[in-house]
Amino acid sequence: MLRIIPNVIDIIITSIIFFILFFCWLNFYIKNTILSVFLGIFLTFLIVFFLFFFKSKRNKKKNFSSKKQKEATDCAMQLKFSDELDVKKYFKKILKNDYSIKTIKSGLLLEKENIKILFVMNFGQEIFNIDNLAKTFAQAKNLNVNEIIIVANAFDEKCKSLANAIKEIKISTFDAFDTYEKFIEPSKIFPNKVIDTSKTKLSFKQVINYAFSKERTKHYLLFGLILIISSFFVYFKVYYLVFGSILLVFALLTRILPKFKKEQK
Repeated sequence: MLRIIPNVIDIIITSIIFFILFFCWLNFYIKNTILSVFLGIFLTFLIVFFLFFFKSKRNKKKNFSSKKQKEATDCAMQLKFSDELDVKKYFKKILKNDYSIKTIKSGLLLEKENIKILFVMNFGQEIFNIDNLAKTFAQAKNLNVNEIIIVANAFDEKCKSLANAIKEIKISTFDAFDTYEKFIEPSKIFPNKVIDTSKTKLSFKQVINYAFSKERTKHYLLFGLILIISSFFVYFKVYYLVFGSILLVFALLTRILPKFKKEQK
């Protein structure tokens, strides 16, 4: 129930902002308040329905807080710059309580109750692609395993689709965030620090995330509403409408973009 509340709040706030935008601009052009209200409600319902419908379909099962985002990214970066043998030792430490493990050239060979699994780690590459999958599949067939588990930074979409389509051997793929959620976080075992990620510069994406975090909704909304309301009482209303609309669009982005919360120091 508690998980549903943030989504409901998002829908309510987004609907209000869309309605204000539609109503103000429709009323500005067609000069009919009642028609503007009905058209505003209709357009708001239409946009919000499709917006949250498609958003829910493409959202990943993981809804990481910014702290988890940072930890998962940091772990992937440490593994990326770690020696291949050290990466194998690291995952062997995580998995040793659940499987009997043998270190092989292509990864780790896990065994449990007559089930053999090839555990492949590929953090050196940015994207795990179809060529990597084909090579892994061939190795798995030679080892006569029942399942393949692949952990990597990220996967090519075609590669993931192909992995799901292969019926001969079950193939499970875990990107950096899935790996953190499935293996690293539950075990509380983290990679050795190879590089200091705290000294890396802010990326454009991080700047956008900061500018459109949910904590800024109220600021954009408040000043946007002040300008929109002021447009009804001034002569050059279009300027107030334009800048008020821009701030309301910013408020919308804080609800539509992925969820980020302020990190607690």
